[in-house]
Amino acid sequence: MNAPTPDPHAELSRDDVARTLTAPPPRGRSMALVGAAIAALLLGALVAGALPRWRRSRALAVDLEAARRPLPVRVVKPIAGPPTRSLSLPGTVQAWRETVLFARTSGYLRRWLVDIGDHVKEGQLMAEIDTPELDQELAQGRAAIAQQEATLAQTKANLALAAANLDRYQKLAPNGFASQQDVDERLAAKGVADANVQAARASVDAAKANVSRLLEVKGFARVVAPFSGVVTARSTEVGALVTAGTASGSALFKVSQVDPVRVFISVPQSFAPTLTWGAKVPVRVRELPQHAFEGIVVRTAGAMDEASRTLLTEVQVPNGDGALLAGTYAQVTLEAANERTPFKVPSGAVLVSAQGTRVAVVKDGVAHFVPVQVELDMGSEVLLSAGLSGDEAVVANPGERLVEGVTVTVAESKAGP
Repeated sequence: MNAPTPDPHAELSRDDVARTLTAPPPRGRSMALVGAAIAALLLGALVAGALPRWRRSRALAVDLEAARRPLPVRVVKPIAGPPTRSLSLPGTVQAWRETVLFARTSGYLRRWLVDIGDHVKEGQLMAEIDTPELDQELAQGRAAIAQQEATLAQTKANLALAAANLDRYQKLAPNGFASQQDVDERLAAKGVADANVQAARASVDAAKANVSRLLEVKGFARVVAPFSGVVTARSTEVGALVTAGTASGSALFKVSQVDPVRVFISVPQSFAPTLTWGAKVPVRVRELPQHAFEGIVVRTAGAMDEASRTLLTEVQVPNGDGALLAGTYAQVTLEAANERTPFKVPSGAVLVSAQGTRVAVVKDGVAHFVPVQVELDMGSEVLLSAGLSGDEAVVANPGERLVEGVTVTVAESKAGP
């Protein structure tokens, strides 16, 4: 018996629809869906891996294309510098002569006659010191002289007596009234008396020398100026105890001679060969712009300082009006002729690397690097003393892409920095 054929146009019941939706798909259809998902995943991974490589390849092609094109640069023409070069060096004004006065005798300061800022002449009295202990020693020394002179007179009398006795016995001996032993004893006594006289005379001289020494020390109780100058310090007061010497004593005065003054500068090695004794150099003090001081190179150390490669140089400056004070900071300007013409270029044009100091120049559309020597860094500009002849086209601001032998095109040209 044959089963009835379902009518496609017949209306499905609700249970039939539920069975249709929950029924598992056929096996062949499931495998197709899995294959499609795997293919999609593989395609996505392929696209994800290939896209960065394509982008890098594209960027490389763009960079290669840009590298093949001439690099635009801006060039400047070096400007010739001055025929002479100048250098301003710092220095310190020092007194021509300066000394600190200490007491040469101990005592108490009786009075001082000058103060700081006073001008003194050589030999002028500056202070007086009371020396009671020294006065007592001096009195004792004079008494010792009198004592030694008295001893000398006594020994002279003894010598005269010994000489008379010797003469008497020498006259009696030939007649037998005195023995030869008596004569010899009187001769020895005269010799002793003569030696005593010499010793007493030496004692007198020693006592006089001691008094002379004490008088010399007593003379130092008057403190006088060793040379003409100005008193720059006073470190004592009336009644103060002063001790002789520099080890235990304190300074009394400081005297400075400030006409002329000295200015010491350290000249670099590059300027040292151009220094000449007697050369006049300008000296400036910032606080005295209205004063134009002119110094003279009077001496140099004669040897370079190995640590700084500089030459110590002394400049003497007249200071009749006393405007330059000792200890003032000053600037000395030196000038020297350039052996070669220097050229100015922008500071950005100079490259400093492991290959040295160089600038890039353009010749026949190609960049080349030229070693140079910097003479002076002026901030926005640099003065080059060697490496350029003046007719080069110097790249004003070379970048990282500018290498030796690269083709360039001049985008802008200027006549100077």
